[in-house]
Amino acid sequence: MMSLLILMMTDWPLPFHQSDVCHAYQLLRKGGVKEENIVVFMYDDIAFNEENPRPGVIINSPHGNDVYKGVPKVC
Repeated sequence: MMSLLILMMTDWPLPFHQSDVCHAYQLLRKGGVKEENIVVFMYDDIAFNEENPRPGVIINSPHGNDVYKGVPKVC
């Protein structure tokens, strides 16, 4: 099984879109999809955004866990 997660939106006013992609990645991994079978295309500009109250962390619900950790990033 191959999964493709794409998000073309960027920046802080709507950070939940990036959190949704990260959350989808975590659900796929938890469901048994291998990392090499998941391709993620998204801007990586909210985890360390100055408006993020938890730098380096992206959550998908008000008191949720970090869904950013482990999501592959290409620099």
